[in-house]
Amino acid sequence: MIPTCIDQGLLLERAGVLLPWKSTKEDLMALYSPRIVESDQKFMKIFYESELIFEGLESQISIDFRPRSRFTSFEVFTLNSSLNARQEFRRVYEHLAQVFGETKIDLALGELPYASWQTKFYSLQYFVFERFGEYCVLNFQRKRIASQSTK
Repeated sequence: MIPTCIDQGLLLERAGVLLPWKSTKEDLMALYSPRIVESDQKFMKIFYESELIFEGLESQISIDFRPRSRFTSFEVFTLNSSLNARQEFRRVYEHLAQVFGETKIDLALGELPYASWQTKFYSLQYFVFERFGEYCVLNFQRKRIASQSTK
């Protein structure tokens, strides 16, 4: 059961706020105040912390903006302090499979679990990443459709 509003944007379920695709950073900040983590003239990273997305997945959402960019992708970090990264991967994968459907789990770099969902409208990758320890990352990218106008 794919979230019904995913074609319109990302629904922050706890806040009850829809972040529309192709919004500017100013638009998103006016809709719902994020925690700005990093900002200079060429780059801004904003976070929405302790939010629910995709039918109840507890998450921290990160959105990167560069000059004149618009909201078309985001990263999600999940955290369950009682689980290691591989256990967390399995827990979140099972949730995503309920929402987006089953997909195959591969091993990236020979041993790190990786799963991907691809449709005409979006690309979702979920994986365990290792840098000074293992952690889970979900990347969601809204695909550009040929008939869409470029604002």
